[in-house]
Amino acid sequence: MVGDFSGHVVGRDIVVEHRSKKLKRIHSDNENVMPMQYPLVFFDGKPGYHRKIRYIPDVPGSKNIKRSYVTMDEYYSYRLHPRNNESSILFRSGRLFQQIVVDMYVCVEQDRLNFIERNQSLLRADKLCNIRNAVMEGDMYGRNIGKRIVLPASYVGGPRYMFQNYHDAIALCRRYGPPDLFITFTCNPQWQEVTRALLPGQRPDERPDIVCRIFKNEV
Repeated sequence: MVGDFSGHVVGRDIVVEHRSKKLKRIHSDNENVMPMQYPLVFFDGKPGYHRKIRYIPDVPGSKNIKRSYVTMDEYYSYRLHPRNNESSILFRSGRLFQQIVVDMYVCVEQDRLNFIERNQSLLRADKLCNIRNAVMEGDMYGRNIGKRIVLPASYVGGPRYMFQNYHDAIALCRRYGPPDLFITFTCNPQWQEVTRALLPGQRPDERPDIVCRIFKNEV
């Protein structure tokens, strides 16, 4: 819809048309995004994640908790666990369930990136040694280091995360020598732990949440 919104707006938002024929953009962190995008699964129309869901610690009265609200990651992790007192239609949706899981993941990643962008003043600038290394690798002026939007090393998959892991791996090689074996571990969807957790009539490929969870525990 060219011209309806500014060109710098990006993300996985949805656009709805009011009865007044005007368009409204609903952002990915809005409580109505999932119910409106997947009405077959969230048929009751109950609101999804929003910023004002109160966080209740596991240990009541704990003084170590410095926040009051649930994060998007915690909310979707909660929704991906079936419960006896809730409908199981989400976990019986087949490939639609897989698409919903991907959408949840993308929303969480976008939420993390938005947090990083909004809190740049709280992040440390790039270290001088990293700038020196980048210049030695070919960036003669160091212009691509220490930009305004900095992805910290805690962001999985970011440049600083990969750079830090690389240095950790080289440090292990320096201490213990180069590796001799490359060991792989394959997940078997017919493991009893997987088949016992499936709902009646389900196949392992319909429940990637169970397969991934059990594989991680096995590793």
